[in-house]
Amino acid sequence: MKKILTISALLGMGCLAGGVNAEPAAAVKTGPGEIIAGKMLAKSKCAGCHGAESSGNQDGLPDIAGKSESYLVEQLKAFRIGYRNNLMMTPAATSLTDKDIIELAAYYASLKK
Repeated sequence: MKKILTISALLGMGCLAGGVNAEPAAAVKTGPGEIIAGKMLAKSKCAGCHGAESSGNQDGLPDIAGKSESYLVEQLKAFRIGYRNNLMMTPAATSLTDKDIIELAAYYASLKK
């Protein structure tokens, strides 16, 4: 019952329906500059756990390379604001700005799966 109430509450707040973003991720325009900035940011913030190019094979971590920018933005924002909780990702995401999230998403989306 608790799970149903939680899902209902999340749907009501719009998080499961794409409501985590203040602006739809699809509206964000990224290019080579964001990819380069995202790569540098990923090296300092993400590579320790996800690997240099998100191999996904380290300690069961998901492979995020090649995922869509909108998906990555949505997930990072969900971790940042507490809709998703993880011992490693939540603290890491809370320090990210919207610009950081867009750049990281652009970089990881540019990688091959």
